[in-house]
Amino acid sequence: MLRKLWQNKASRFGLFFLFNLALVAFLVWSPADWRTNIVRSYAPLDGGDTCTAATQITGAFPYNDSGTTVGKTDNYDLPADVTSPTCLAAGAIAGGGAQPGGSIYTGTGTGPDAAYAFEVNQTCNLRASMTSASDLGLIIYLGQCTSSLDDCVVVDDTGVAGATEQVDFTATAGQTYYMVVDGYNGSANTYTVNITELTTTGCQAVGGATPTPTATAVPPTATATATATATVVAPTATATQPPTDVQLSSVNGQSSSVVSLLMVAVIAVLGGILVAKRMRPQE
Repeated sequence: MLRKLWQNKASRFGLFFLFNLALVAFLVWSPADWRTNIVRSYAPLDGGDTCTAATQITGAFPYNDSGTTVGKTDNYDLPADVTSPTCLAAGAIAGGGAQPGGSIYTGTGTGPDAAYAFEVNQTCNLRASMTSASDLGLIIYLGQCTSSLDDCVVVDDTGVAGATEQVDFTATAGQTYYMVVDGYNGSANTYTVNITELTTTGCQAVGGATPTPTATAVPPTATATATATATVVAPTATATQPPTDVQLSSVNGQSSSVVSLLMVAVIAVLGGILVAKRMRPQE
């Protein structure tokens, strides 16, 4: 019966139409975490050049992304040749080296860096890892990114080019964490990063609070004038950077785009028609 149904052109097209309709429905109404992971697989975000411009991580773990440090700047350099103590911010479970906070070598973090920011909805233990064809390190900061050990939670820079750097740490709800990919001895290259829970508890990333630059107070200068003059100051136009990534919607803070759904629907329908034509029996 199924064979006869498949040999019928109208029935075959109807089956493909229903399949494509189901695919679109899955993308629209499936759980947000599934859609988030699909988007992450095909639309890498790349890390921000600084922690103030860090890429925001949201959604359930695991989190995966890829990017590059090529063309970025070197913003954060931890003190060289520090093995004990190393990173001093709370939360380290295991880093690269004998100490929980990890070991820092001459050249650690002296290359261009890429930054990600996130908070968690509940306290949980996380594992972050990074792989690159070049010698890059992985650093977790708490609250802010600096060159101070006081803000560093854990670091791994023990591996060489091609090795996976890995750190384990406890993320506390309400705190902002920064995952920074940084080069050893000036190295820069593409990379992949991953964050998972050590024990699955339903922990989710909810984005990170971008640190606000410290304002510097400038004392006013008194000027004596005989006549008061009103000066009109023209407002300064601020250029808004357009979004650089298209993602599907979700209830936990992911950005949305109807264009993505339309593109998927069109591709799915065209693919169904093409397969139907190719599988049409010879007359």
